[in-house]
Amino acid sequence: MKNHPAHAHKLRRNTCYRFLITIALLTPLLQACAQNPPRPVRADSFFGVHFDFHATNKDKQIGQTVTPAMVDQFLTTVRPDFIQVDAKGNPGVASFYTKVGKQGGIVKDQLKIFRQVTAKRGVALYAHYSSLVDYEIAQTRPEWAIMDAAGKKNTERISFFSDYVDKYFIPQIKEISDYGLDGMWVDADNYVVKTDYSPAALKAYSASRGKKATRALDVDKKDYLQFTREAYRKYLNHYVRAIKKYNPKFEIGSNWAFTSRMPGPVDAPVAFLSGDLASNIVSEINFENYGMASQGLPWDLMSWAANTDNHRFKYHWKSPVQLQQHAALTLSLGGAYELYIVQNRDGAIPQDNLMLQTAKEVRDFCFERKPFCFKSTTIPQVALFVSAAGHYRESQHPFNSDNQGSTFASTTLDMLLDAKYSVQMLNEHNLKGKTAKYPLIVIPQTNYIEPAMVNEFKAYVKNGGRIVVIGPSVSKMLTSNLGNGTSYGDNAGLTMESFSYGKGVVLSVIPRMSLKELKQREDQIKNTVATALAKIFPNPLVSIDSSSNIHLHTAAKNGETLINLVNVSKVYASGGGSLPNTIKPTPPLKVTLRMDKKPSSIKWQPDNTNINFSYSNGLVMFTTPPLDMYSIIQVK
Repeated sequence: MKNHPAHAHKLRRNTCYRFLITIALLTPLLQACAQNPPRPVRADSFFGVHFDFHATNKDKQIGQTVTPAMVDQFLTTVRPDFIQVDAKGNPGVASFYTKVGKQGGIVKDQLKIFRQVTAKRGVALYAHYSSLVDYEIAQTRPEWAIMDAAGKKNTERISFFSDYVDKYFIPQIKEISDYGLDGMWVDADNYVVKTDYSPAALKAYSASRGKKATRALDVDKKDYLQFTREAYRKYLNHYVRAIKKYNPKFEIGSNWAFTSRMPGPVDAPVAFLSGDLASNIVSEINFENYGMASQGLPWDLMSWAANTDNHRFKYHWKSPVQLQQHAALTLSLGGAYELYIVQNRDGAIPQDNLMLQTAKEVRDFCFERKPFCFKSTTIPQVALFVSAAGHYRESQHPFNSDNQGSTFASTTLDMLLDAKYSVQMLNEHNLKGKTAKYPLIVIPQTNYIEPAMVNEFKAYVKNGGRIVVIGPSVSKMLTSNLGNGTSYGDNAGLTMESFSYGKGVVLSVIPRMSLKELKQREDQIKNTVATALAKIFPNPLVSIDSSSNIHLHTAAKNGETLINLVNVSKVYASGGGSLPNTIKPTPPLKVTLRMDKKPSSIKWQPDNTNINFSYSNGLVMFTTPPLDMYSIIQVK
């Protein structure tokens, strides 16, 4: 049956009206989208600033002094790629409007203001959210808290075996996503995990292991630690996948996940790796950087911009030079950098000209070097193997750097960098099958290496590889069937022997002293080992003839070789108060670079200064200008 002409006209008219109404409703949104510039995804984000204030029940005026002009001034001055702001901290009180959880005293929606201004500026916005530490939930919903071996409920930490994740955590993150944010930086997650002996946890353990356990005494402690790690990874996968299903563009990172504190493969769909560090100590900053740099994901290190004087909110700003050194250590490995600045108690950005100027100077320092470092690829030289299997066997906590293995690895990394070697820190998953790429492999003290990895190391040496093993346990694993070695003598409290195997060599270094004594004689031991390393690895890609305190990292980008040089002289104070804002430049550096072909040019970046060089028999030789803080030798 055909429509009557009048009826058809009415249908067309109604359809036209509905179309016009829809257009009218969508026009403001379409105009806003057209006016707002695109925001970078995390993989393309190079410099960011993190804000949080961990709202409490005492905060009754959240958002009161937060204004678009305040946010705009910060973004205009500092020009970050992204910022992160408070949504919910450890106390468990939300600083945004929530129907799911406990909300603070909100006067003005600070999260909405930050989103509106960052969107207009093309700056990505992430929420800071504490997950497994939530004082409010642990006390109001004690059935969701973890339980210790004695059966006592924790008053701060939440069990991921409870309904918390599905009935509270994920629904609240969906609320944050609905603000139009770009993602979330999850705090108080993996690194706060403790063994949980709640009935739900023990039930999950029983199902996993096929044996009944109803109390802490029923489980093997080491096995329960491993079970806890496995369960955490399932929890992480669960919430990330749930949020990604709700909003595929929402990017999530968990503080310290898949880093030196949680070594091993990245087996959850997080978008980036990140960790916040209050330390000013170069070796500690390096260890965390190197733990993330080889994982194959976008990553950044977040430096606290203030020294806290042991009171979280009584602080002194670190000097620009101090933070620039922190940044240099991160950027030189191809990563991104982030500053942590505490928000005021109402969520406002501190109106502090010194802070603003410091952040701007650090940002400018970073962006001058971005073309030569960001997303660069490491050229294999020295592989520092850190056994993840050994780490987890030795550690007394699910995820943390509390074991001697991590201490030895950190000390060994420091030694290699001070000896001016370019290093990658690798675990089983990113070294297995790739040992042949590295001219030298160094294995610090650990009590366990997987048999398959031991076999690969032996095959690597047999085919011409060079390995340095430090400590009696590792030495026994690698040299037990190699006969007698050639003694290097007993120097600085070290027994050193060289073992030939096939075409390669294993150098065994065994300290005859405690870890405390090793630290006390650190410089002497470093020099002794460096001399031995030079004998078995005499021709690295880059050699620098200088006694200055510098670290180097060799990388490639756009077909160019890039030699990152960082002045690691001390520019920090241990506490608050006056901080140096200068660093003594090194003398000019004499560099030897091994290349098959003569370079077309060598430049000192970011100054864009040409460096004169000579080339003969595969050796490129030149002298650099003095190194201030962080420069890159660009070899075309």
